[in-house]
Amino acid sequence: MDYLNKFKADIDIVGKLLPSSQVTILSRDIQQNDWFPESLFWGKGVYTFYDLSGDPNKTSGDLEKYRATDKRKAVPGLNQSQNDAMYVGSATTGVKSSLKTRLSNHIFGTDNTSTGALHFNEWFYNDYKILVQLYDKSVTTRQIRLLEAWRWDLLKPMFGQQPKL
Repeated sequence: MDYLNKFKADIDIVGKLLPSSQVTILSRDIQQNDWFPESLFWGKGVYTFYDLSGDPNKTSGDLEKYRATDKRKAVPGLNQSQNDAMYVGSATTGVKSSLKTRLSNHIFGTDNTSTGALHFNEWFYNDYKILVQLYDKSVTTRQIRLLEAWRWDLLKPMFGQQPKL
């Protein structure tokens, strides 16, 4: 089967996929140590950060100020949309630490100068939540990327690039 046919088949599969589980993490429950839910340790899936402040204009302005003051870090760009969906991302390896590492980069800004991350600890002081949708290990990396792209297109988050397929 050629690439295009495989891609079409993955689109058909993704259209029918449901998460095997879903976890919501609230910012007030996150602490530097031992914050990561055990249920996510082996997961691969799509995550979305939501702003609970009710003021997306202030949130985007705050990130823009941070981007202007710290050029060392890769920080996601601003998009035209102003809503409570801040960022959509994915972790595709299913390795124990990949999802935790990716979320930690966004929350605590750990070890992250080349990969885009939100670095919340340095500029965002409002409440937020993270919705993590986990998928079965049989779901492929390309299918996870398709799910991420679909979610990004649906929510049009304030920050980050639209996933490339």
